[in-house]
Amino acid sequence: MASILLISCNRKECSSNFDFSKKEIESIPYRADSILVFKNEHGDLDTFFITERSKRIVDKGFEIETSSHDWLEIEIRYTNKHFDENPESDRQLAWITKDCRSEDFGISASWMDFWDGLDFGYGTHFKNYSYPDTIKKFQFNSQTLLNVLKFQTDTTIWPDAVDRNVKTVYWLNGEGVIMYETRYTGTWKKIR
Repeated sequence: MASILLISCNRKECSSNFDFSKKEIESIPYRADSILVFKNEHGDLDTFFITERSKRIVDKGFEIETSSHDWLEIEIRYTNKHFDENPESDRQLAWITKDCRSEDFGISASWMDFWDGLDFGYGTHFKNYSYPDTIKKFQFNSQTLLNVLKFQTDTTIWPDAVDRNVKTVYWLNGEGVIMYETRYTGTWKKIR
Protein backbone atom coordinates (compact mmCIF):
# COMPACT_ATOMS: atom_id res chain seq x y z
CA MET A 1 0.00 0.00 0.00
CA ALA A 2 1.47 3.33 -1.03
CA SER A 3 1.51 6.09 1.51
CA ILE A 4 1.27 9.73 0.67
CA LEU A 5 3.22 12.27 2.67
CA LEU A 6 1.78 15.75 2.69
CA ILE A 7 4.15 18.53 3.68
CA SER A 8 2.61 21.70 4.96
CA CYS A 9 4.73 24.80 4.89
CA ASN A 10 3.90 27.96 6.72
CA ARG A 11 4.74 30.12 3.73
CA LYS A 12 3.36 33.58 3.59
CA GLU A 13 2.32 34.14 0.01
CA CYS A 14 2.18 37.65 -1.32
CA SER A 15 -1.36 38.86 -0.89
CA SER A 16 -3.11 40.28 -3.93
CA ASN A 17 -2.62 43.83 -2.61
CA PHE A 18 1.03 43.37 -1.54
CA ASP A 19 3.06 46.18 -3.08
CA PHE A 20 5.92 48.56 -2.57
CA SER A 21 5.28 51.42 -0.14
CA LYS A 22 5.30 55.04 -1.29
CA LYS A 23 8.76 55.54 0.25
CA GLU A 24 10.07 52.42 -1.50
CA ILE A 25 8.62 53.51 -4.84
CA GLU A 26 10.41 56.85 -4.48
CA SER A 27 13.69 54.91 -4.10
CA ILE A 28 13.17 52.87 -7.27
CA PRO A 29 15.27 54.15 -10.19
CA TYR A 30 14.37 54.26 -13.89
CA ARG A 31 10.60 54.23 -13.27
CA ALA A 32 9.79 56.31 -16.33
CA ASP A 33 13.06 56.30 -18.29
CA SER A 34 13.22 54.78 -21.76
CA ILE A 35 16.70 56.07 -22.58
CA LEU A 36 19.63 57.30 -20.53
CA VAL A 37 22.17 59.59 -22.18
CA PHE A 38 25.60 60.32 -20.71
CA LYS A 39 28.22 62.80 -21.91
CA ASN A 40 31.93 62.87 -21.12
CA GLU A 41 34.26 65.86 -20.83
CA HIS A 42 35.21 65.52 -24.53
CA GLY A 43 31.59 65.91 -25.64
CA ASP A 44 31.14 62.24 -26.57
CA LEU A 45 27.66 60.82 -25.99
CA ASP A 46 26.76 57.32 -24.86
CA THR A 47 23.14 56.15 -24.96
CA PHE A 48 21.54 53.36 -22.95
CA PHE A 49 18.11 51.96 -23.79
CA ILE A 50 15.71 50.44 -21.26
CA THR A 51 14.59 47.22 -22.96
CA GLU A 52 12.30 45.75 -20.31
CA ARG A 53 10.63 46.72 -17.08
CA SER A 54 8.63 43.94 -15.44
CA LYS A 55 6.92 43.65 -12.08
CA ARG A 56 5.96 40.22 -10.76
CA ILE A 57 5.75 37.93 -7.76
CA VAL A 58 8.36 35.18 -7.86
CA ASP A 59 9.21 32.17 -5.73
CA LYS A 60 12.71 32.51 -4.27
CA GLY A 61 13.27 28.91 -3.29
CA PHE A 62 12.02 25.40 -3.82
CA GLU A 63 8.52 24.31 -2.82
CA ILE A 64 9.85 21.49 -0.64
CA GLU A 65 12.01 23.82 1.44
CA THR A 66 10.41 25.38 4.48
CA SER A 67 12.48 28.50 3.87
CA SER A 68 10.92 28.97 0.47
CA HIS A 69 8.91 32.14 0.12
CA ASP A 70 7.73 34.67 -2.39
CA TRP A 71 9.11 38.06 -3.31
CA LEU A 72 7.67 40.98 -5.18
CA GLU A 73 10.22 42.09 -7.73
CA ILE A 74 10.79 44.63 -10.44
CA GLU A 75 13.45 43.77 -12.98
CA ILE A 76 14.77 46.48 -15.27
CA ARG A 77 16.94 45.51 -18.24
CA TYR A 78 18.94 47.70 -20.60
CA THR A 79 21.18 47.63 -23.63
CA ASN A 80 24.05 49.66 -25.00
CA LYS A 81 26.18 49.50 -28.15
CA HIS A 82 28.99 47.92 -26.10
CA PHE A 83 26.88 44.90 -25.07
CA ASP A 84 27.34 41.99 -27.45
CA GLU A 85 27.84 38.92 -25.29
CA ASN A 86 24.43 37.34 -26.01
CA PRO A 87 21.85 37.37 -28.81
CA GLU A 88 19.51 39.70 -26.93
CA SER A 89 22.44 41.94 -26.06
CA ASP A 90 20.88 43.33 -22.90
CA ARG A 91 21.64 43.09 -19.20
CA GLN A 92 19.94 43.50 -15.89
CA LEU A 93 20.23 47.12 -14.86
CA ALA A 94 18.32 46.98 -11.58
CA TRP A 95 16.58 44.36 -9.50
CA ILE A 96 14.19 45.68 -6.88
CA THR A 97 12.76 43.20 -4.36
CA LYS A 98 10.45 43.08 -1.37
CA ASP A 99 10.12 39.93 0.72
CA CYS A 100 6.48 38.90 1.32
CA ARG A 101 7.37 37.42 4.69
CA SER A 102 9.70 40.00 6.25
CA GLU A 103 8.90 42.93 3.92
CA ASP A 104 12.65 43.53 3.51
CA PHE A 105 13.22 45.90 0.60
CA GLY A 106 16.36 45.97 -1.49
CA ILE A 107 17.88 47.17 -4.73
CA SER A 108 20.68 45.49 -6.63
CA ALA A 109 22.11 47.08 -9.72
CA SER A 110 24.99 46.90 -12.14
CA TRP A 111 26.48 49.37 -14.57
CA MET A 112 28.32 48.25 -17.69
CA ASP A 113 31.25 46.22 -16.31
CA PHE A 114 30.73 47.38 -12.71
CA TRP A 115 28.80 44.57 -10.99
CA ASP A 116 30.45 43.91 -7.63
CA GLY A 117 28.54 46.58 -5.77
CA LEU A 118 25.42 48.70 -6.01
CA ASP A 119 23.62 46.36 -3.63
CA PHE A 120 21.56 48.11 -0.98
CA GLY A 121 18.19 48.77 0.56
CA TYR A 122 16.86 52.18 1.51
CA GLY A 123 20.40 53.50 1.08
CA THR A 124 21.41 52.27 4.53
CA HIS A 125 22.21 48.57 4.17
CA PHE A 126 25.24 47.65 2.10
CA LYS A 127 26.99 44.41 1.25
CA ASN A 128 30.77 44.42 1.50
CA TYR A 129 31.37 44.22 -2.24
CA SER A 130 31.81 47.98 -2.51
CA TYR A 131 32.57 50.71 -0.07
CA PRO A 132 30.09 53.48 -0.77
CA ASP A 133 30.70 56.96 0.48
CA THR A 134 27.75 59.28 0.98
CA ILE A 135 28.42 62.69 -0.48
CA LYS A 136 26.09 64.98 1.46
CA LYS A 137 26.19 67.82 -1.08
CA PHE A 138 27.25 66.82 -4.57
CA GLN A 139 27.75 69.47 -7.26
CA PHE A 140 26.30 68.06 -10.46
CA ASN A 141 26.13 70.35 -13.46
CA SER A 142 24.35 73.42 -12.06
CA GLN A 143 22.60 71.58 -9.23
CA THR A 144 23.45 70.59 -5.68
CA LEU A 145 22.28 67.03 -5.08
CA LEU A 146 21.90 65.64 -1.57
CA ASN A 147 23.18 62.24 -0.41
CA VAL A 148 24.75 60.91 -3.58
CA LEU A 149 26.32 57.47 -3.10
CA LYS A 150 29.80 56.92 -4.53
CA PHE A 151 30.61 53.24 -5.17
CA GLN A 152 34.08 51.86 -5.82
CA THR A 153 34.80 48.15 -6.09
CA ASP A 154 36.76 46.77 -3.16
CA THR A 155 39.78 45.39 -5.02
CA THR A 156 40.91 43.36 -2.00
CA ILE A 157 37.77 41.26 -2.46
CA TRP A 158 37.64 41.53 -6.28
CA PRO A 159 41.25 42.11 -7.44
CA ASP A 160 40.34 41.61 -11.11
CA ALA A 161 38.19 44.77 -10.95
CA VAL A 162 41.28 46.84 -11.77
CA ASP A 163 41.06 45.42 -15.31
CA ARG A 164 37.55 46.76 -15.83
CA ASN A 165 36.78 50.08 -17.45
CA VAL A 166 34.25 51.47 -14.94
CA LYS A 167 35.98 52.29 -11.67
CA THR A 168 33.47 54.52 -9.83
CA VAL A 169 29.68 54.84 -9.97
CA TYR A 170 27.62 57.70 -8.50
CA TRP A 171 24.06 56.84 -7.53
CA LEU A 172 21.16 59.12 -6.60
CA ASN A 173 18.22 57.63 -4.71
CA GLY A 174 15.23 57.32 -7.05
CA GLU A 175 17.33 58.22 -10.12
CA GLY A 176 19.96 55.50 -10.30
CA VAL A 177 23.34 56.10 -11.94
CA ILE A 178 23.94 59.80 -12.54
CA MET A 179 27.67 59.68 -13.23
CA TYR A 180 30.43 57.14 -13.70
CA GLU A 181 34.20 57.34 -14.03
CA THR A 182 36.14 55.05 -16.34
CA ARG A 183 39.78 54.19 -16.79
CA TYR A 184 39.83 54.72 -20.56
CA THR A 185 37.11 57.16 -21.61
CA GLY A 186 36.87 59.69 -18.78
CA THR A 187 33.99 60.81 -16.58
CA TRP A 188 30.43 60.47 -17.91
CA LYS A 189 27.54 62.56 -16.58
CA LYS A 190 23.87 61.86 -17.16
CA ILE A 191 22.29 64.55 -19.32
CA ARG A 192 18.96 62.84 -19.96
